Amino acid sequence: MDGNAYLYIIIDAGMMLCGLFFIVDGFLWCVPAERTRREYPYCYGTLEIAMPDYGVPGRFWKKVVFTHE
Repeated sequence: MDGNAYLYIIIDAGMMLCGLFFIVDGFLWCVPAERTRREYPYCYGTLEIAMPDYGVPGRFWKKVVFTHE
């Protein structure tokens, strides 16, 4: 093996480690986010739509009310 083969092995290993890092980071972010989404209904009624209507001013959007129980 020449020197370039070792360089490619190091680059490939680094790319695999970066990919694994991003997978683990996404998983660690997704699990608590889904738990929070289920616990707190941020969207009421018709506000939860696939494409939000940003033409409606924000003052007409419904507000979320939290209870302190």
